Amino acid sequence: MPYSGSAPDMGYAEFASGGPVPIKLVDLAVREVNAKNQLDWTTATESNSSHFNIERSSNAQSYQTIGRVNASGFSTTDIRYSFTDVAPLNGINYYRLAMIDKDVTLEYSKTVSITNKGNNATAIIYADLSAGTNAAKIVITSATNQTVGLTIIDASGRTILNYGITLQKGSNTINKSIPGLAKGIYYIRLFAPGETVVKNSFAHD
Repeated sequence: MPYSGSAPDMGYAEFASGGPVPIKLVDLAVREVNAKNQLDWTTATESNSSHFNIERSSNAQSYQTIGRVNASGFSTTDIRYSFTDVAPLNGINYYRLAMIDKDVTLEYSKTVSITNKGNNATAIIYADLSAGTNAAKIVITSATNQTVGLTIIDASGRTILNYGITLQKGSNTINKSIPGLAKGIYYIRLFAPGETVVKNSFAHD
């Protein structure tokens, strides 16, 4: 029997305890449907389960509860659930489930994410990183004049560049010197109001 919910505006997880597992989650996925984000998940078994809180974040660190779906309470067969975020953020939306039993024991699922493009979307169109010249060229488009944060992170998670820039409406070309830039994979993150944009780039010679 399916259960569903919606907001007003990946993984596998289970409880760690000495007794029966309150909720055994076997699937969690998110997809965009008509500019809304639909989360679908399945539980294999439930015991003393109360409800699911659906949590959302723009940075995978600070989460906000945006909705609730009641759990079945007890089940030994697969149960499908769904929830619709009717007003997702522009950029990357991170979601996770807070699975709560009737004794108020809580466990989180793994995180799933999806990128949404709204009317005010900002996009990284092109990124060229050169280890030979220790330089980065990044082309960004913006729907409005705005101030954003730009961060470049290497494959080990080390931040090698972090600064604020002012974008003009339309296309913007950013040229930055990065001393000691080495060959390898880098992650370029753009933090704009209401959205986070991520692009991978390889630094060549």
